[in-house]
Amino acid sequence: MSLETRLVSLPHRDEDEDKQVMIVRVRRGANPPYVLRDRGVFVRNDEHDRPARRADLDALYTIRTGMMGEPPSPWTQVINDINLTANQSLPEPWPILLVGLSPAFPPPRIRLGSYQDSEFRNLCQEILGYSPPPILDRHWVSVPADEERGGEYRFSVVQAYDEGTILAKRFFRGAEQRAEGFRQIGIVALWRDLRKMLTSATRWPRDVCGVGGALSYWIALGNLTGSALVLPRSESFELLSGQDQSPPAHPNRLQMWTARGEWDVGAKVDDLIEDELFGLARQLQFGWWEESRAVIRLLAER
Repeated sequence: MSLETRLVSLPHRDEDEDKQVMIVRVRRGANPPYVLRDRGVFVRNDEHDRPARRADLDALYTIRTGMMGEPPSPWTQVINDINLTANQSLPEPWPILLVGLSPAFPPPRIRLGSYQDSEFRNLCQEILGYSPPPILDRHWVSVPADEERGGEYRFSVVQAYDEGTILAKRFFRGAEQRAEGFRQIGIVALWRDLRKMLTSATRWPRDVCGVGGALSYWIALGNLTGSALVLPRSESFELLSGQDQSPPAHPNRLQMWTARGEWDVGAKVDDLIEDELFGLARQLQFGWWEESRAVIRLLAER
């Protein structure tokens, strides 16, 4: 970061009491946008700051692209988008679920046409539950967030690129705010949602773009402050009846959880989810993961 400082004397009627003020100039960084820890991205609005909207983030990415001289890769854009979105603190009672997939080894680009447009609409219907008219560009096709409708549509996005990268994000509705201050996240419902999003999103690189190798994945759950994982009320959890199942004593203070790695061809989606949810269970102080994950997986597969 580049800083410029200068001392300026302020005149006073009594020359012996002149005061000095230091002027500090911070030059614009070369890698915007910048994230304020636990609060997200802010932009200047006259004399005040406000949370960045989607249009603000797009503008900041454009600035960065111009500074760096070349556009970032689709996968870099997806990773940045996931981290920025997941790191925001929102008033809505739901966490944000985000999934990104990309070929581990970039394949040749495909030509986007009517078939890809039709397949993309089907993916939007599966992932978002609705399929608005997509925006078709030379290298990507997208359904952007509908900020005017607000609520659960505020972060409902699917974007896919001609080299196999895809991004999907929306609110996870299997959560509720409790009077005691915890946001409860149903772990079985989360497992099912992750499987649905990963399975659907995989069709873009595999079936539409013909990618046959490993896929890089980036999964995130945002808006997590004060959240706790909960088990379903089921007789299947009698094995835990002798253990304390109350919420953790200290609410989670981290804004987001992320998981990333490579997904090999033929690997089961439930194996990937089981491996990665261990990290979320630790972050949210879910103390019964080892004892219950086999039962949770069984219930999620129903």
